Amino acid sequence: MTIVRGALSGIAALFLTFTLSSFLAIVSTFRGVSGSKATGLTAVSGGLAAAALSPVFWILAILSCAFFYWTGGQASRALRVGLFWIPTLLIPVPGFAIAALVAYAFLQSKRG
Repeated sequence: MTIVRGALSGIAALFLTFTLSSFLAIVSTFRGVSGSKATGLTAVSGGLAAAALSPVFWILAILSCAFFYWTGGQASRALRVGLFWIPTLLIPVPGFAIAALVAYAFLQSKRG
């Protein structure tokens, strides 16, 4: 159970941190896009790459992983369900669904 708890904590922490940092990167990119010539995905992709490679991203990911792992081992059922199971199962599901949708669209576009 410790391995599953660690894996769920790590996956949820990465998805949560990437979602928050990419949101902040997109907001800051749209502020600066008015002065640049880049449009569409080109304008946003640089901000997303910078968000994923920044030290703040990894510090937040490690801290949230440690928090999820700690709450998963609590004796109180309410704390464990509210602060571990619900976030670790609800945070990655939309990310995996979007990745599956993109992969399916990519595979379908190759056919025809």
